[in-house]
Amino acid sequence: MMGQTPENAAIATWRVPIVLALAYGALAAFSLATTQTAAGIAVVWPSSGVFLAGLMLLGGRARFYLACFVAIASVIANSAFGAPLMMAAGF
Repeated sequence: MMGQTPENAAIATWRVPIVLALAYGALAAFSLATTQTAAGIAVVWPSSGVFLAGLMLLGGRARFYLACFVAIASVIANSAFGAPLMMAAGF
């Protein structure tokens, strides 16, 4: 069995963070849709568990990619549920 080529390794480094960020975004949207208060804050935020698990399981560059993708997913989810862009960026 042959080892991974550099191209395959680069794809593997991106794939898991993207999947975890999509899961984060889906859970964030679900949480905002079901538990958002009048102040616009969700009572429960299970997406943080996905992010924390990703940080614990991944290493190196994949952690950086995960943090970037989760930040983007968080801004999108919060903006989609009515938060102004600057407030969504703060979450």
